[in-house]
Amino acid sequence: MGFRDLFKGNPIGSLTDSIKSQIQAAQVSQQASAVPPQVPTQTQTPTPQALDMSGPEFEPINTVSLEQYAELLVEMSDVGEDEARCIAIAQSRGVARADWEAAKEGWTARMADAALENRVSHGFLKYYSPAMDRKRGGAEPISLEEYVRIFAETSFRKDPDDPSRQIDRELVLRENNLTSSRWNECLVYWSPRVSDASNPIYQKYSQLIDKEIKRIMSGG
Repeated sequence: MGFRDLFKGNPIGSLTDSIKSQIQAAQVSQQASAVPPQVPTQTQTPTPQALDMSGPEFEPINTVSLEQYAELLVEMSDVGEDEARCIAIAQSRGVARADWEAAKEGWTARMADAALENRVSHGFLKYYSPAMDRKRGGAEPISLEEYVRIFAETSFRKDPDDPSRQIDRELVLRENNLTSSRWNECLVYWSPRVSDASNPIYQKYSQLIDKEIKRIMSGG
């Protein structure tokens, strides 16, 4: 199991669930009238001050803390599906194979546990996002304009073979030379920023996504 499979556990899924639900609601609204759908607002992650990480769900798993798990995933982000290289990276950081596999399974399960109300997923992002920013040297994974265009296309484009269905996200990513793990990085980077009304790019995002939705709905 490589990095892409590890990352499907739910760190990003929990972050984007509300985005998807709002997109679906917008699509229903658009089908019911000629009025373009409202701009989807993206779910906002809690600030570090608002996130209580003292519960038992944040206890290390086989000595691997949530912070270390996130940092290891950042290091593994370039190795794709190469399980041997993932294990080698973990071992180079003093984590034995058995401990890494237990931590991977355990943290993934906690992030997917609905009873924990995404607390572990948000805690994960608290560590993962800055670690990934450091790895990129502070650079954006893709521009805001490119992010908005791809986000809109994965959300609103129709299947060319069946217009009643939404397009396969993987097809859009391939068109843009993006892997799923790379797109996940883009979501983690941009989603909190465009959902924060105090961020200067909030209004710019709203204008860009509205323009892209209208383009797609008009067949552009």
